[in-house]
Amino acid sequence: MERSHFVSSASDSTGRRSRIGRSGFSATELLVVIGIIILLAAIGIPAMLALRDNQKARQAQAEIQIVVAALQDFKTDFGDFPNLALLQAKLFEKASSLPLPAGINLGNEVLVACLVTHLPALYETNGYLPASLVGSEGEKLVDLDGDGFRELADPWTRPYIYFHHSDYHSSITCDYSTRLNADQRSTAQARADSQGAYDQLTSFQFWSCGINQENDTNCSTTSRTAEDDDLRSWNMD
Repeated sequence: MERSHFVSSASDSTGRRSRIGRSGFSATELLVVIGIIILLAAIGIPAMLALRDNQKARQAQAEIQIVVAALQDFKTDFGDFPNLALLQAKLFEKASSLPLPAGINLGNEVLVACLVTHLPALYETNGYLPASLVGSEGEKLVDLDGDGFRELADPWTRPYIYFHHSDYHSSITCDYSTRLNADQRSTAQARADSQGAYDQLTSFQFWSCGINQENDTNCSTTSRTAEDDDLRSWNMD
């Protein structure tokens, strides 16, 4: 009986040792697991990025609607949409000593000066854009081109492009560069069709370059195609 008990115990001990020895992963099993992780990442990461960009596109569309409504309110108060001539006239009329930053450009910067910063401060009124878009103290506005004058950026941290109808001319460009692409200056023109007729002839054009961050609105090879992902305040014919 004692000998039998000893043999059984040894067998149990050997069995446990065998199970313990098999508890780790072999090199092949590890490679399979790593391969599965890489495959899942290859599928999941692009899907996550696409989902994020789609969310940003919806955000940009909502922001464009907010800006368009603000522009209409501004016109009701001042008789015109934001433009450099109006801004300069109002500054001179109310407080000629109010400094206007050097290097002011047409477009986004003038829009912000009229809707958020200079004119609201001059007339001691609330701005036309909500804090959710510009920040309670304008902290969401950014100086994307480093000229000291703030701009309204889209969800991809790229300047929205704005043209007042008085700036619809082939020789007038809007700089929408950022510090990241300062060596490759990005410019846009007001959008006209092949016959030279401008869209939104008596109002304004306002748009985001969209997910691909390329100005498809001015690109004849992509406009009206699936490659054109610009988000505009108007519908092109």
